[in-house]
Amino acid sequence: MNKIRKNESGFSAIEIIMIVVIIGLIGAVGYLVFKNHNKNTKNVGSTQNVKTSTQSSSSMAVNSNIIKIPELGVEITVPDSIKNITYTTDMSGKDSQGNHYATAIFNDGIQKCSIASLSKINGQYADFSKVAEEPGNLAKQYGSYFIVYYHPQATCGNTASDQTQFEADTSAFSKALPTIRLVQ
Repeated sequence: MNKIRKNESGFSAIEIIMIVVIIGLIGAVGYLVFKNHNKNTKNVGSTQNVKTSTQSSSSMAVNSNIIKIPELGVEITVPDSIKNITYTTDMSGKDSQGNHYATAIFNDGIQKCSIASLSKINGQYADFSKVAEEPGNLAKQYGSYFIVYYHPQATCGNTASDQTQFEADTSAFSKALPTIRLVQ
């Protein structure tokens, strides 16, 4: 007579097949999830790049007026609100050692009011007190020279609306100072 042993160890063939099938299903589902996640990540990255490009384009549309100032070796991007801006260059500035420096004086282009000026001065800004009586504000420091921003000392215009426009223009220019970069 056949006796069934109660404490047999090991797996039957059916149990092993079931374990292999379950592991295979889990592996297949995991692979599909992983593959789909990578595909979505790539699409999100592409979408973010497109959005960044669009944002850059829209920012450039707002700030698309690049003014190159070769006399100072820099350019600045100004907003459309002051797109009629013009500048003249004064090369007659002298420091205490008699060295010449260049200044660009910006006018609003409408009333010919001076809304700002930038000067290119050799040296480091920390030593600027030796260069002129009135130091101005540092806009950019480069290796051998720096660019200084001067705000106008008086308003310009005959009417209150002219003065309001002048103040808006000077404010817009000062906010554009971080866009100063070397001329490419």
